[in-house]
Amino acid sequence: MALQRARTRPPAVLGVAENLPLADGAVDAAMAVMTINHWADVQRGLAELVRVASKRVVLLTTDMDVAAEMWLLRDYLPGVVERNRREFPTIARIEATLNAPTRVVTVPVPADCTDGFTLSFWSRPEAVFDPAARAATSEFARMDPTAETEAVERLARDLEAGIWDRANGHLRTCPVLDVGLRLLVAEMTPS
Repeated sequence: MALQRARTRPPAVLGVAENLPLADGAVDAAMAVMTINHWADVQRGLAELVRVASKRVVLLTTDMDVAAEMWLLRDYLPGVVERNRREFPTIARIEATLNAPTRVVTVPVPADCTDGFTLSFWSRPEAVFDPAARAATSEFARMDPTAETEAVERLARDLEAGIWDRANGHLRTCPVLDVGLRLLVAEMTPS
C-alpha cells in the first residue's frame, strides 16, 4: 500500500509492532486493533506501545477463553483454537506487560455485524459458505485448504440435518453476544 501512495502525499511511516519508528512518548495514545496475534514478539510489541504512548495504550483483542466456546471455533475449527491459544496472549498477560492501570471492556458483537472477522459469524452460520468471507479472516486464510473444506462441508451437513439449529439455533434471535472481543485501555502514568 505504501508503494501505491501518491507522490504528492506526505511519506508513509513504515514500521512493525516490535520496533515502532517513533520517539519515546511521541504520541498521546497508541492503538492496536485485532493485530496482536500476528506479531512476532508480543511482549516487545506491547512494550513498544507503552514506550511511544504518553497517555494511554488501547488494544482491541480476543479473550480466547471466551472465544474458544463460540460454536464455529469449538465445533468446526478446533485446530484454529489451538493455534489462537498460542498466538493470543491472555488478558492477564497483556495487563501485566502494560504494567499500568487498565480497564478491560467486553465488546459484544451484534448479530448484524458486517465486519467479517471469524467471531462475527456467531449468529449467521451461512456466512461461512462465502469463500470471500472466509478468505478475509486470518483463521480461515491460514488454514490448510483440506481442513477448511472439511469444516465447511461438515457445517453444511449439520445445517441440512438440523443439528446446528438444535444446538445453536437460539443464537439466530440474539441481538448481541459476547464472543470474546475485549477493549483494553491502559492509562500511562507520567514519569
